[in-house]
Amino acid sequence: MVPRRGARYGAAGLLALAVLASARPGGGGAAAGPGFVVSTLANPVFTGADTEPSLRLARDGTAYVGAIRGFPRGVDLWRVGAGGGPAAYLGSPDTDVPTPCCTALGGGDMDLAVTDDGVVAYTSLWLGSLTVGRSSDGGHTFVSQPLGSPVAGDDRPWLATDGGAVYMTFHDILSGNIDVERSAAGPEAGLVYAPQRPILPPTDAAVGNNQIGPLLADRHRPGLLYQVYTTTSEPMISITTGPGSGQNSVRMATSADGGASWTLHTIFTGPPATGYASIFPAAAVDRAGTVYVVVSDNSGVLVFSSADRGATWRGPVRVEPPTGGATVFPWISAGGPGGVVVAWLGSRVAGVDAPDASWQVYAAESLDAAAPVPAYRLFTVSDRPVHAKGICQQGIGCRSGRELGDFFSVEVGPDGIANFAWADDGLGGPAVVRYARGGLVLGAPNQPPGG
Repeated sequence: MVPRRGARYGAAGLLALAVLASARPGGGGAAAGPGFVVSTLANPVFTGADTEPSLRLARDGTAYVGAIRGFPRGVDLWRVGAGGGPAAYLGSPDTDVPTPCCTALGGGDMDLAVTDDGVVAYTSLWLGSLTVGRSSDGGHTFVSQPLGSPVAGDDRPWLATDGGAVYMTFHDILSGNIDVERSAAGPEAGLVYAPQRPILPPTDAAVGNNQIGPLLADRHRPGLLYQVYTTTSEPMISITTGPGSGQNSVRMATSADGGASWTLHTIFTGPPATGYASIFPAAAVDRAGTVYVVVSDNSGVLVFSSADRGATWRGPVRVEPPTGGATVFPWISAGGPGGVVVAWLGSRVAGVDAPDASWQVYAAESLDAAAPVPAYRLFTVSDRPVHAKGICQQGIGCRSGRELGDFFSVEVGPDGIANFAWADDGLGGPAVVRYARGGLVLGAPNQPPGG
């Protein structure tokens, strides 16, 4: 709801270049899954724009997709059958009054998590707090409450689960810190949260000057959490975007005790004028426990990896083809050891605000992403341009160019196939949510097998 942290754009310093190959889904070489099948998630209730889709998969491969309408209109939710099966619209979980559409305590930002026993948890931002809730019947019904945070003034909540407990991080607007809460496994998981220790020490220079990405939990190591964020390596003031406009330092906070204590690590620091806050930095962990982080400087997509739980990092590796265009909205997910999918919106025209830009969804997939020089295969995922003209990343400070929101999602399913959900206004009119799956078989992800 508040303006996102800004970023200046520039070159990223010395990079390792991945071994790249253009790819048709199912092409030769590594094991391949089905081609990308794209569909639109129908909404029989809301005719406005649905943006910023959050995507999470259950152990059996069922996909849950949520999207925001914007406060105070609430959020929308869909369920997609395992393997890309039939899709069903589940309504708006943050309102008890489905008609008349659409009023709710929520809709500013949202996220989802699905526990090992199938509980679907959600969070939805409103001006005073966060509406949170849970469903134990596949999203048919939800129990919700509107005070998920004790802090008055939150922004950009993210959810994660280690299989049992559900964790939430968000910006504390008043303090400028990154707050974390824990919802214990059991009948109130996803409904009642207890505050943990703020992630950053109060004297840390990143307090009030950070951009947080999604929270990450290791499902084979309960209580092991990763929070990626960007900040500046030195104080910077811009007369146009204010403090923190560079966001040239990529960092990771780790916790081994469910958020009770945190250790801070620097992943990478670029030139002072470079920005990596291109919304948002994102993280993933593969089945072997290797952690990956992806960022964009708006002209490239950069991937880092850590084999020691975030203490040391390899990279960056540039994974997109050098077309001279623009990239935004990086996201990442992992499957088996080294199996990684990176996704982004790309335009072949330089400059994120170019009036003649045409954007599509791209992905790069690897089976050896933790190697010194990993090999990635490139895919065009979307079946048409998803947006024309520029994309703005200044949050509610945007006058135009924010029709798709601030991010989209990708997640590897239990069959090793990547699932995607993005907002699309390429045909004109309000943005709709589209869903796709396909690409390489990346291996079973970091969660117990379905059952």
